[in-house]
Amino acid sequence: STDPFFGRRSFSSASSGSSFRRPPRNRDLRYQLEVTLEDLYNGSTKHIAIQQPNPLRPQFPLRKEVEVTLCPGMSSGESVKLAGVVDSIPDAAPADVVFLLSQRRHAVFTRRGHDLAMECKISLGEALVGFKRKILHLDGREILIAPPFVCKSEPNMPEHNATALQETDEENDIQLPSVIVQTGDVHVLKGEGMPKRGTGEHGDLYIQYVVEMPGSTAKLQASNLDEDERRELARLLKKLEGRNEHSINDYDENAPVHQLSIASASDFGRASSTDHDNVHDDEHLRQDEDIETNVQHGFRNSEDVHDFFQRAFIGRTHGFGGGPFG
Repeated sequence: STDPFFGRRSFSSASSGSSFRRPPRNRDLRYQLEVTLEDLYNGSTKHIAIQQPNPLRPQFPLRKEVEVTLCPGMSSGESVKLAGVVDSIPDAAPADVVFLLSQRRHAVFTRRGHDLAMECKISLGEALVGFKRKILHLDGREILIAPPFVCKSEPNMPEHNATALQETDEENDIQLPSVIVQTGDVHVLKGEGMPKRGTGEHGDLYIQYVVEMPGSTAKLQASNLDEDERRELARLLKKLEGRNEHSINDYDENAPVHQLSIASASDFGRASSTDHDNVHDDEHLRQDEDIETNVQHGFRNSEDVHDFFQRAFIGRTHGFGGGPFG
């Protein structure tokens, strides 16, 4: 037919579509590949089955196995490209398949860049006089760690790296931490983080502590200490905290003393009238099961848990990638 405006011949839509139809071609494929932190630390080779379009029977895709190589030090969010492996359409240029790496959450370690971080639980006694712990690293090595220390026999001796800690049988030469470890404190082990590709070097391993107070994991038993030991422990704790006998509560020694009785949070409200239930009455008491739940996790206040760790290593408030160790 003749175009009325330009005087040229035009084709119908059907003939136009058939004349300019593009030949089929292979298209790039994208997959998300879940990997472990161990895969990213050590490197790994994975055999993955991909599905290519079937030009003859579209409802039955063609299966093809490809090999994906992960280099030590790779990161979650990186991609691995396999060029020219998509070739199900003959006489067409092959296409690529791209794998986007997604790291699975690790039970112990959290990663940021080339650095690793973990949490270590220690007792109050270990916080005072030191400790040793075995860490199972991502490559299967067992690493023995200890806090920075100074020798008791040489108080002016500078701090030493915990990796050089030596055994000693003599009590006078016991190696004490240079400081008393507190919950939230962080130590670092240089060169034990993630590999830095192409350099032969590694990042660092950061360790944050949770100090479990006596009674945080089990009921305190008064029978564990005799009366003199309990008084001596109280005296030492006051000295440690820098308190004197009346630094907290000054009182008149002639004032009458009202002796308290042992009770339970679940008793609260039972001795009162039940005519008016007030849901706000128990805002200052936690039930025994709530306390027990927190105790099992080694803390008394939820606000105390991992707060520094979240700010320093994660930058968010809903937890961190790894889990407790100790």
